[in-house]
Amino acid sequence: MLLRDHDATIIQRAVGVGDGDTPGEVQIYEFPSQAALDDYLADPRQSLSVSGSRQLSAPAGDRSARLT
Repeated sequence: MLLRDHDATIIQRAVGVGDGDTPGEVQIYEFPSQAALDDYLADPRQSLSVSGSRQLSAPAGDRSARLT
């Protein structure tokens, strides 16, 4: 499994209707380090095929990130 290969944990999953600009599902991941997150994002097996804009952000010094 891709997330397991990068030591990521799914913290929360929310399922919605997915119509219009609303996503059908949102997942929040936790990675043990910035390097693990960077490796995950560079892994050719993962797909960031989301509609609309994408944004990955993490507060300075925080290991969390958000992709919208």
